[in-house]
Amino acid sequence: MRYLLIFLLTASVLYGPKAYKFLKENVKRIPSPELQLDNLIKLGIKLNPGISKKDILQLHETIEYNRQPYKLLYTELGNETEDGTFVSDNCWHFDYEYIEDHGAYVSIIKNLERLSHGDLKFENIKDFVDIDEELAWVSFDINGDSYKWSLEVNDDWTDETLFSKVQALAKKYKTKGKFNQCIIGQSSVISYMDNSQFEEFNKVKNLNIEWFK
Repeated sequence: MRYLLIFLLTASVLYGPKAYKFLKENVKRIPSPELQLDNLIKLGIKLNPGISKKDILQLHETIEYNRQPYKLLYTELGNETEDGTFVSDNCWHFDYEYIEDHGAYVSIIKNLERLSHGDLKFENIKDFVDIDEELAWVSFDINGDSYKWSLEVNDDWTDETLFSKVQALAKKYKTKGKFNQCIIGQSSVISYMDNSQFEEFNKVKNLNIEWFK
């Protein structure tokens, strides 16, 4: 009890009365960041080699993880380290303001393949992006079929229909899983799951993942 009071008083000084009120009402119900991380790992969001739990937990103060239970940790698990290593190959934190030049859509397709762990194997991936001329497309081969999709240009915003189209390929080729997202402002944490994993994941409060349509 003593440590709880110290924690609440510290939160009040550092973050103000609103944070104090929130934590006072919820601290007993919110799992610790360590437990949140353990639960996400149990649900299938594995850390890549060379990444430790400590690496993730030290990115933010405890109060920050507890103000956004699970969601902030899930976001960090989808990020890259400073040297460009993905924290996990089971989720990807994607900012929709992603399209700057050629190669952007190639990168998206490659990352979706990474998340699928080989269920979707794209070959000969190419793209073209000219924001000034409002022209963009991506092409690739998969399972002996060739595709070329024209994409809408809206400054540096990603054409979100790309994800629906890839989802349709997962359905067409009867893959083990499908793609879903947890929307966070103008970004999403994208992952690839089967139905049972999706159901278990959606039992976690504050994540609210949804399938790409």
